[in-house]
Amino acid sequence: MEKTQTGSPLLQLLAQGMRFGIVGLLATGVHITVFVGCIELLDIAPLLANFPAFTVALITGFIGHFTWTFRMQHRGLQSNWKPAMFKFTLVSFIGLGLNTLVVYLVVTLLGHPYPYAVVLMVTVVPAMMFLLQKFWAFT
Repeated sequence: MEKTQTGSPLLQLLAQGMRFGIVGLLATGVHITVFVGCIELLDIAPLLANFPAFTVALITGFIGHFTWTFRMQHRGLQSNWKPAMFKFTLVSFIGLGLNTLVVYLVVTLLGHPYPYAVVLMVTVVPAMMFLLQKFWAFT
């Protein structure tokens, strides 16, 4: 039997945000594992190792968000996952671009140490990614 959404909209949003964070942490762990594995086991240069690591993490994130985080938004559309995957991929590259921009602005232009950029990279950018995925990629 399919679960129905219960509780206030705010609680639903908070629960969805928690699921988003859990899937994001899982995808990050996958990224790091594949990255290190490519370097240590396959003797691939770190810069090149990031590409398969990003790809596997992207697929992990999509599966987690499609089947768990945002499942109620597209219920009944499981057979039509391709548009969601395309939009999710675009959002992921937007996130990569935003993180790169944050590093450039904070470190290069403003001259602050990189931990200042990290604060924005783990707060502001994920919040923007959540909104883009919730209101565009998985609708």
